Amino acid sequence: MQNTESITPKEMQQILTAIDESVAMASCPTVEVSDVEAAARWLQANQWDVDWDRSIEGTITIFGDRPSKSDEPENWVLRLVESVNA
Repeated sequence: MQNTESITPKEMQQILTAIDESVAMASCPTVEVSDVEAAARWLQANQWDVDWDRSIEGTITIFGDRPSKSDEPENWVLRLVESVNA
């Protein structure tokens, strides 16, 4: 099991972009990362409210909320998939 330092800055940016897409489009984008567990821990450590479900080996679905300008948080969901080249 790797720690969150295994998440590259490029992967972090891809995850944050996917969160924006999920909020804007009410979709579930997929992000390929080198270590799904490290990415999930990074999100949990750096986001406000995050839960995840691991139903398939190498894949984690993340459910989160982020503060918004309105009274209601913005809900988002994304799928992290472990890259086959990792």
